[in-house]
Amino acid sequence: MCVIDIAADDYHTEASRAKMASGVALTEEDRAPWLDACGKALCAAADTAAGTALKTTSASTENIEDSVAKGGCAPECQSHRQSEYFESTRFCAVLACSALRKAHRDRLREATRSYNFDSLNASDGSGGSRIALQFVLLTAPEKVLLERARARARNTSHFMPPSMLQSQLATLEQPTSDELHADVAIIELSTHTTVKEIVLRALEFAQPRRNS
Repeated sequence: MCVIDIAADDYHTEASRAKMASGVALTEEDRAPWLDACGKALCAAADTAAGTALKTTSASTENIEDSVAKGGCAPECQSHRQSEYFESTRFCAVLACSALRKAHRDRLREATRSYNFDSLNASDGSGGSRIALQFVLLTAPEKVLLERARARARNTSHFMPPSMLQSQLATLEQPTSDELHADVAIIELSTHTTVKEIVLRALEFAQPRRNS
């Protein structure tokens, strides 16, 4: 499995970082170019991950061709076997991002909806594969979120102080029923929820949609 992770915080301007560091919440005007940059980064990372998976598939071609030469696979099934191998090779890009409002999530949806992979070509020659964007909302009681924010402040040099949690929660728009039906999952966190547990539950959500 090829996974590329992206930190949305890396795409804030210095002015926005300074603003949040001083405890001032961003405006929608501040967020718009940041979300656009995040969308571009997500598309580029997904393309890179897909390209890596494609190289892995190409590397397997020698084994498939060897099977053909030895009579273990008929020539007409070779391309099918290659396609099947690629489909089984999982690849994704993960963007850690506070897309708090539906408008923010819609902006990311639009960025990925209009993107065609440079590294892939559709087998029917129609132009290319598209990104299947999915959101995972990590939610928890405010006390748990504050504990995690304080731990981050103690252990890292992150620019946003824990005191800004209130403004983040005030801005947050819970996913609509349409979003939950289409491309959003909610994972409830506790104080002891590990990263591994979060990843496994997110993959459980993603798997059926990947095959749909």
